[in-house]
Amino acid sequence: MSQENVELVMLLQPGPGVDLVPRFRDEVEIQTTLALAAEYFHPDVETVHRMLGAERTYVGIGGLFESWRDWLVPWVSYRSDVVEAIDCGERVLMIVDDYGRQAGSAVEVKSNNAAIWTIRDRLVVRAEFYVDRERARTDAGLAP
Repeated sequence: MSQENVELVMLLQPGPGVDLVPRFRDEVEIQTTLALAAEYFHPDVETVHRMLGAERTYVGIGGLFESWRDWLVPWVSYRSDVVEAIDCGERVLMIVDDYGRQAGSAVEVKSNNAAIWTIRDRLVVRAEFYVDRERARTDAGLAP
């Protein structure tokens, strides 16, 4: 089942080079994506953003999308490339490189982030996003 969990989480990734900003700002695209993604998420999926010293939890698949819209507010472009997917049993640790450019800047910044996706009964029940890879590793039960 663990490899199936990794495959499920990889399926849900946007793909290398995909700019997330227009995707999360276009209501038609959001509604289409929500309808397609619903089969992979528990109705009460929890999304936790542990980013930049703050933590916030969102509930439901709509909450997952709201969390990303909130995160993307200062960005005019933002993409996330998977570096590694690590099987942790019912959880999958995703190591990602994120790239973004804020309004008024020509400079793209890189951030080494991570996420822990928890899967039960072939559904995502929790997604936790981190800007601290070591904390994510520890929270996933891996040695630093």
